[in-house]
Amino acid sequence: MKEDFKSPVITIAKGSTMKEARELMKERRIRHLPVVGSDGGILGILSHRDMTDLEDLQNYPVELLASKPVIYVVNTTPLQTVALKMIEEKISSVLLTDEQRNVTGIITTDDLLYQLALILKDRPEESSRPWTGSDSLVTAGEFFRKLADIGI
Repeated sequence: MKEDFKSPVITIAKGSTMKEARELMKERRIRHLPVVGSDGGILGILSHRDMTDLEDLQNYPVELLASKPVIYVVNTTPLQTVALKMIEEKISSVLLTDEQRNVTGIITTDDLLYQLALILKDRPEESSRPWTGSDSLVTAGEFFRKLADIGI
């Protein structure tokens, strides 16, 4: 197993077992786990939903069950674009990269719902003013940094 200390992203190495992936996800309390090759390149991503209780598959290598292709966005991608891409692709996470395609984070549907909750918390529930989104225009990178700052 590999942890990349250059970024907050926890990864698992190709060849690790599904059992190891499950244990790492449980220990680190995460639901998405990129699978990396020996060169550090992303080969796929496991989600909590990919885990199985079938004993026969627990010793399979993670790369066989990881979802592919992995969807990436760069730090400067508008958050609205990220949300729409996730809806369009019917996925629950995207990997966040810098301009050189180094993985710097993961944005999940839970993260987007948290941002929505923050946007809505200061609005009276009976407000009839439609939300235009203009009061929270942030990029994917800014959003990820905000989440990291509060420990999410």
